[in-house]
Amino acid sequence: MKLTIIIYIALIVLSLALSNDVSADDSLTCGDGAYIVSINDTMSEVKEKCGTPSNIKAWEIDRVIGDSTPDEHITERIKIEEWTYNFGPDRFIYYLRFENGVLKSIKTGDYGY
Repeated sequence: MKLTIIIYIALIVLSLALSNDVSADDSLTCGDGAYIVSINDTMSEVKEKCGTPSNIKAWEIDRVIGDSTPDEHITERIKIEEWTYNFGPDRFIYYLRFENGVLKSIKTGDYGY
């Protein structure tokens, strides 16, 4: 009986901890609900709709493309940018990931500040 209660409590704690993880979305509403940002929008479209992000991280990666042999890999250079939008304590923080200037993912974090 005690083991069942301990397992039940552990599951509750685990589910609460996981509920604070970043979740994936496919759109973001900006400008007091006037604009919708969606996957495949460009950086300039997002900036026009949502304004300047509160933070930008940028890096590059090499991605293997197409068929390659063990001795030769065909790669392409991908420019990645992650934009953070913090709309204040009444809304969530959003993390937008761009690849070569095109929006590829939107993730929602905790409430802003």
